[in-house]
Amino acid sequence: MAKGLSFLHSQNIIHRDLKPENLLLAQNLELKIADFGTSRYFKESELLKSSLGTITYIAPEIVLDKGYDKSVDIWSLGCIFHEMFCLTPYPLFYGNSTQEVIEQILQFKDYKNLQEKSVKGKIGEIISLCLKKKPQDRIPLEKLIEQLEKLNIEYISK
Repeated sequence: MAKGLSFLHSQNIIHRDLKPENLLLAQNLELKIADFGTSRYFKESELLKSSLGTITYIAPEIVLDKGYDKSVDIWSLGCIFHEMFCLTPYPLFYGNSTQEVIEQILQFKDYKNLQEKSVKGKIGEIISLCLKKKPQDRIPLEKLIEQLEKLNIEYISK
């Protein structure tokens, strides 16, 4: 997933609507990113403004209608990883209304402080690095891939 996103970003494409429903598993068990309806080409120095994406996976800067860059996709990855590793049928941010979800996103401080809701251990640390409130504090994709590969090697060697 992270490698696919890295390829998109290397082609100057922001997905802007990463969510479990937009991830497909091919017969060869290769994960494919789908639904590029809200994707957009970007320039490195450009900040986008349009509010797009599925509310439960969008980054705070989109909710606040601030300019944003490709790091919004890293936020979405963190939300997806949380669902995957918590084995929960619910997104990290969900509620009875759009406004309730927006409030949760805006009040969010740190993944590690969620106590019972957060994934522990190394994968929890990785999720926390994806879900930094300030875009510039989020883990760069190259480092994320490196961390995930290291985690995979440690898991396989046990």
